[in-house]
Amino acid sequence: MRILLVFASQPEAESFESEKASKHNHTIDILVTGIGIVPTIFELQNKLNSATYDLVINAGIAGSFSAELALGETVLVCNDIFADYIIEDKEVKAIHDTNLRAMLPIELRRGWLMPQSLPFPFTSDLKQVIAITSNRISGTEQGIGLKKELFAAQIETMEGAAVFYVCIKMNIPVIQLRSISNYIEIRNTNNWKIKEALNAMNWELLKIIEKFIR
Repeated sequence: MRILLVFASQPEAESFESEKASKHNHTIDILVTGIGIVPTIFELQNKLNSATYDLVINAGIAGSFSAELALGETVLVCNDIFADYIIEDKEVKAIHDTNLRAMLPIELRRGWLMPQSLPFPFTSDLKQVIAITSNRISGTEQGIGLKKELFAAQIETMEGAAVFYVCIKMNIPVIQLRSISNYIEIRNTNNWKIKEALNAMNWELLKIIEKFIR
């Protein structure tokens, strides 16, 4: 198989123990896009235009809206959405719930991005969650409350929906794997567990890759 691993940042990519996944006769490439929606879409599309892959795996850390997810826990994202697509009027609405819906690309008209089933067997005991993707990191009561009200998601990232969108458009199988580094609350990085989340992400990523390359 040819697998492309997509990370937003160098620390996330460096946490992956690539030597443990390189013992098999398969191609595993790593792409570091930079954080945020715009660079992720550009760098991923550029990569996929220059090489063919059987699977894209987007892996990294995430913040959680839900206390039911433990810090360091790893989850699989089944639905994602661009949470910055909103309209502020007398009330705030997601753009796909307004009359501008018809002007969106067809993949975004329902709001939620849900990749098609993988064309090969895959099972995992990881929890499946709903995510939002935003260039604006939540850290105030107002911002957190708005996103909870509009989307009722469990986690937030800055790149997930961008990876889903490109892969859906290009008809490439995709998996999104996230480890919880922090709860989404009034911003306090002292409470974050980034190292633990990266270690958990690496462990689960290796397990998933092993399923495909054994």
